[in-house]
Amino acid sequence: MKPSTLKPGMRVLLTPSLGTSGPYCATVVERYPAFCGRKGFTVVNVDDFKGLNSSDARGEVHLSAYEVSRR
Repeated sequence: MKPSTLKPGMRVLLTPSLGTSGPYCATVVERYPAFCGRKGFTVVNVDDFKGLNSSDARGEVHLSAYEVSRR
């Protein structure tokens, strides 16, 4: 998938590259394009990761543009 096609609020499936667990459902929060020498990245909220560290953990995951295009 091209990172530029992701829009906030879009539901996506993330397939882990390591391990045997299945895909995770996630919601795109925001996409930051590459700018002035910085690499682009996307912030997603993974439903299964909410509340893991504490009760107010949102389950945010930061993925680089490279990772988004490969998963």
